[in-house]
Amino acid sequence: MATNKVPKRDLETLVGNTLRYGVWISFILSAIGLIWLLALHPESDFAPDALPPDPEKFSFGAMLQGLSAFKPAALVMLGSLVLLLTPLLRVIFALFGYWKSGNKLYTWITLVVLVIIWISVLIGVAH
Repeated sequence: MATNKVPKRDLETLVGNTLRYGVWISFILSAIGLIWLLALHPESDFAPDALPPDPEKFSFGAMLQGLSAFKPAALVMLGSLVLLLTPLLRVIFALFGYWKSGNKLYTWITLVVLVIIWISVLIGVAH
């Protein structure tokens, strides 16, 4: 009789690899974008007082437009976004792993965590 149980070790590996790969992908994207930005503007002065007092709000559209126009700052922004989404992916993979293994308690706990994250994102977007 076949079961749909996911071995605990496989779930731990999946969750661990999600974090590991997410951080590395984020680092690589951000590093490439930063090196590219410095190569394009070697004369730039990166003094703290040169930064705008009110940074622009994040926009997926602006990021995608920047990526399509090959802007290095958009690549750094994508790297930051990947880093922010990595823990969320971890929670989603854990949710499916617990559900598939039949662990109802951890499935519900993980679902509650996912709902809390979603509410936090909605509150953050509203402000």
